[in-house]
Amino acid sequence: TVRHFASQFAKRKHSDLGPVAITAVNTAGSFILGAVVGTPNLSTRSRVCLGTGFCGALTTFSTYSMDVVTMIEAKEIGRALRYIGMNHAGGLGGATLGYLLAKQL
Repeated sequence: TVRHFASQFAKRKHSDLGPVAITAVNTAGSFILGAVVGTPNLSTRSRVCLGTGFCGALTTFSTYSMDVVTMIEAKEIGRALRYIGMNHAGGLGGATLGYLLAKQL
């Protein structure tokens, strides 16, 4: 999946970039989901397929959660908190931006 390849690519470039790739994929998925929800004339079937199917497959809460647990276990509390903040801000920001842009169409 996209999230796996993004994470693996980032880790090959620099071992600490895996979480950054996951944040980027989660933010992109949130943006897409916001756009799906904000598109006024989209059928229910399309909303379900794109929102639950595509965005659900693209984004990953489990990888994000294990990254946080691993950071805390390694006593990288500050890094874990930054990662949590980045994911929440990126997710909410992406969803809001996607929603608002779709509403303008």
